[in-house]
Amino acid sequence: MPSKFDAGKIISGGATVFIKDKDDIVYTNVGFTRDGVTIRKSRDSRDLLADQSFYPIDVSITSEGFEVAFKVYQSTYANFKSIWGEPGRTKVVDGKVKGVFGISSASEVKYKSLKICGLRKDGKAVEYEFLKCVQVSFGEHTLVRDGDAMIEATFRVIWDTDAEAMGYFTPGVET
Repeated sequence: MPSKFDAGKIISGGATVFIKDKDDIVYTNVGFTRDGVTIRKSRDSRDLLADQSFYPIDVSITSEGFEVAFKVYQSTYANFKSIWGEPGRTKVVDGKVKGVFGISSASEVKYKSLKICGLRKDGKAVEYEFLKCVQVSFGEHTLVRDGDAMIEATFRVIWDTDAEAMGYFTPGVET
């Protein structure tokens, strides 16, 4: 039996992205984004092959997960630190305080938490929260005459053993 279509449940418009270190309490708004926020479910599989068959005889799922990708307009050192995982250190050079770029994950992985908030056409807020994430891909930060420099990154969502979840979606129940 087909369900009733409700246009109010369509998420329309941009999303707001919040980020924090995994063990922090308060999220920080990263500012304006462009080209949307992409949440991608991933699943890796392996073909089960047998000598007696030219075709796979089955498939084994080896892992599942999520990836979240976005581009941020505000080029601040705080955003480079939280989105690209830069070390977050400053140094005074020639009398000016400068943010240090460098190897950000040389000693250990620093997990982040992400919260993505959007709005449905019925006015209800929708929230995706991913509890334990790590940066796995970084876009180009191009400074160009007729464009805008963006800070771009993709985060892989990791299973949070404490929460026994990868994340949450709100609203969890529709009335």
